[in-house]
Amino acid sequence: MNLSLLLSRYYLFFACGDAVGKATEFMTLDEISAKIGPITGLVPSSLSQNHSDLKEWEVTDDTEQNLYLLKAFQLVFHRIFNGDDLAEIRVQLLHDA
Repeated sequence: MNLSLLLSRYYLFFACGDAVGKATEFMTLDEISAKIGPITGLVPSSLSQNHSDLKEWEVTDDTEQNLYLLKAFQLVFHRIFNGDDLAEIRVQLLHDA
C-alpha cells in the first residue's frame, strides 16, 4: 500500500471518528451518563457542550488541523519541505481557525 493511500484512509477514519465523537468531546463518563444516557447511536450535536452549532456528521477543527499536519508530513516524505512550506501551512491553519 502506498503512503498516499494510507494517509487518505487515516484521514477518512479520523474524520468519521471526529464527527461521531464530537458530541461527547471533553465530557466525563458521569457527564455523558447524566446528560445523554446510554449511547446507542449517533448523539445529536445539539447535546454537545462544545459543538452544538455543528450539524450531524460535520467535523470539528480537530479534523481540519489533522489535514494540515498530513499535508506537512506529505511534504516531508517527498523531500520538498522547507521553512516557507511550514510557515504557509501554519498561516492556513490560523486563517481557517
